[in-house]
Amino acid sequence: MRLSEVVSIVRGFLQNTPSISAFENISSKVENIQSGWLFVALNLEDIPQAIAQGAYGIVYPKDFCVQEDSRWSDALWQEIAWIEVAHMQEAIKRLIYYKMLAWDIQMVSMNAIEYALSKSIITDKRVCLTQGDFQALLESLNPASRYIITDNQDILLLSSNITSLLKPLNPPFELLAYTLFDVRLLLGGREYLLNLPYLFIDALNVVCAFYQAQGIEYNLDKFESLCFLKPNFIDPQGRIRDFGQTQKVVIAQKDNGYFQDFMRYFDTYAKWGKRLYVIPESSDLSQSIESTKSNESSQSSESRGFLMYKDDSELSALIRHQQYNFMLILGIDDIRLLEILRTHEGVRQPTLFDGIL
Repeated sequence: MRLSEVVSIVRGFLQNTPSISAFENISSKVENIQSGWLFVALNLEDIPQAIAQGAYGIVYPKDFCVQEDSRWSDALWQEIAWIEVAHMQEAIKRLIYYKMLAWDIQMVSMNAIEYALSKSIITDKRVCLTQGDFQALLESLNPASRYIITDNQDILLLSSNITSLLKPLNPPFELLAYTLFDVRLLLGGREYLLNLPYLFIDALNVVCAFYQAQGIEYNLDKFESLCFLKPNFIDPQGRIRDFGQTQKVVIAQKDNGYFQDFMRYFDTYAKWGKRLYVIPESSDLSQSIESTKSNESSQSSESRGFLMYKDDSELSALIRHQQYNFMLILGIDDIRLLEILRTHEGVRQPTLFDGIL
């Protein structure tokens, strides 16, 4: 990486005329700096350590008064390339772009579900997965990197050469069986049972086909679950139980769009069960839900219902006391749902002797 190119890429100002002309690599983490590297200084106090570890150049923001610092001599000031930039975050983005060009790294755009699947099963060290942490992405890119996979629009703006996934003509696996929350498939002569809702089988089809076409290594044995449509099986007291061990399932979803997709999924494939869709009173969907309730037939309302909640306490009561097979909750994520469900662990099972004394 030539010094003149780096200065141009970051739109910086070279403060001296050093003898060095190129860098081996770039890092913003001082502990990673090796001899011949360029250090992107987010902290002024890290610069001496970077120099001690052999940094050939320092990129720093203009509000760092580095030239006036007494910790380096005039000789050291002339030996190292000192590059001042107006905006460090923009400089980091431009350095990522520079690495992509220098090492021919391909940007791959995925939706959130495709990205979550990829994060679960990719084993290839040439692939960098990111959702928007520019500093971490700068660190993860190296000469062996070949792909950046992301669902983040800010990351995608770094490149004009973006690959999007297409549904393949020939699926990479054979679907053997499926239920609402798992699929059984045959891939490469091996049978896999995945805790993956059938709703996402097309997304798995798309990403696996892309991996195979590009020679990207992945392993379905790594897959555990997705944060999307993640079922939490509970007993009558609302306590968490093992996968598939009860007839009551609670699912959390923060995004309105996905929530409506999941509603349609349950209304299509789970008509046999009682379905409750639970929505915060403050949600934009609350008015449309009220309209839906008034227009539903009595037959459909027997197997499907809508409820509102104000806070976690009301939601907890609905989870424990309502009758349902599937409860889909808008407005919280799975982490928050699990926190609520864990409060149910102390709920005592009623007995025949309650109320006698």
